[in-house]
Amino acid sequence: MASASVAENILTGVILPTDKERVDQLSLDQVITKLLHVLGQGVVLGSSLAIRSRDIMNDASFHIARAKSVEMEMARAQNRAKDLEGLLAEFGESKEARIKKLIVEKFKSSEDFQEAVEDVSSKYFSEGINFFKRRLAHHHPNLGIDLDGMDMDRDLLEKEEADVEEDKEKGEGKGDNSPLSP
Repeated sequence: MASASVAENILTGVILPTDKERVDQLSLDQVITKLLHVLGQGVVLGSSLAIRSRDIMNDASFHIARAKSVEMEMARAQNRAKDLEGLLAEFGESKEARIKKLIVEKFKSSEDFQEAVEDVSSKYFSEGINFFKRRLAHHHPNLGIDLDGMDMDRDLLEKEEADVEEDKEKGEGKGDNSPLSP
């Protein structure tokens, strides 16, 4: 401060009217000291507020980063849960398949399976043989094949013969429509 009168003018604008009486009693050096003290406290307060706001901003940044981290971790956990659900379903299916396989293997090794296979194969082949015997008896009646001694169903034979005749009648009217026929 270059001159005392300038300092007094500045101080008169800064000092509150209630404190004016007390200030008038102080010397110029005391007033300047008090002013500098008040300004220093203002600077300290401003810097502490700046530091505090910086700390709050750092805390806010930390919490935002933490929230993003938790969000990513939650997404990873959800993906892991989906993967584990898939594995669980796959394990359940493979376990079910293994159980079925063991049951089939056990059944195949049992006597019931052997009997079932023999029954099915004997029925299959005997039906085929009976079919050809009926055809042979139908086309060559003079061979003397005894259909009664073969335990065959006569009604079934007559039904098959009627079906064959019906197919022949339907076939005569149609002709061969195949593009590959000569």
